[in-house]
Amino acid sequence: LFPGSSQPIVFKEAVHNLQGHFDLATGVFTSAFPGIYKFGFEIEMFQHAVKVVLMKNGAQVIEKEAEAKTSY
Repeated sequence: LFPGSSQPIVFKEAVHNLQGHFDLATGVFTSAFPGIYKFGFEIEMFQHAVKVVLMKNGAQVIEKEAEAKTSY
């Protein structure tokens, strides 16, 4: 159900992937064009803690953590 530690998160669908640079099967984005890209994400968990890390070429760029919540 959940990926293991240091594993990409694989999604069933992408909201925007017109050029097909995001591989749904692997959870990896690879651009065919050089440039500057901006990525953003938010995380929230219910009854569990989680840490998500954005990686670039195998190196950590940023991490976010969410503590367990017992109610909304």
